[in-house]
Amino acid sequence: ANDNELRAWVRGTESLLARFEKNYTLADNLAQDGLKYAGAGTSTIRLLCGAAQCAANLNNSRKAQDLLDQALSLRDKAASDSVNGLYSFSYAKQLYYGGSSLMWLDDPQALKRADRDAGRAISLWEHEGDEFRSLDDEALAHVYQATARVKVGEIDGAMQVLRPVINLPEERKISWIRRRISEMGDLLDGKQFKGSVIAADARDELRSLT
Repeated sequence: ANDNELRAWVRGTESLLARFEKNYTLADNLAQDGLKYAGAGTSTIRLLCGAAQCAANLNNSRKAQDLLDQALSLRDKAASDSVNGLYSFSYAKQLYYGGSSLMWLDDPQALKRADRDAGRAISLWEHEGDEFRSLDDEALAHVYQATARVKVGEIDGAMQVLRPVINLPEERKISWIRRRISEMGDLLDGKQFKGSVIAADARDELRSLT
């Protein structure tokens, strides 16, 4: 189509696929290449958030947070996307990326930010109209917020924010939700929770779901 906004979107999606495959170096290279085409809309913000996910998965907390800060600084300056809907990147989605990036880290400050960003994304989606709401992403944001809380030792708080996902109908518990819940169960099996009855109960409940 000879459209740079769509070129940037394609590179962002290729980067997303590479992140699914845990090839974070390739994913980052694709995001950086996409920035050459990104325009005045939200494509730059999306690519920066994707790069932040790469940095977090490569255990670079400072870089991940710097990239998220850059993306936030551009939000108020972003023009309307030429094609809305699938090709746009909402503020709620941006906050969701913050949570899904920083939850991978062991840095307490980053984990607190992951908790906060995921919670704000959930709140925005809950108050938006159905045409803007992403129910699967909203459910995953609960899982990401809960994961961040588990990693700082807040098990009761984690299970509280995860409860709406646990109570979803079976057909709403997509494979990605089950996968992330399973990973939470693995975290609760860690050495720091050895001997904790609360952790054991939470772990058994999560494993029963997956």
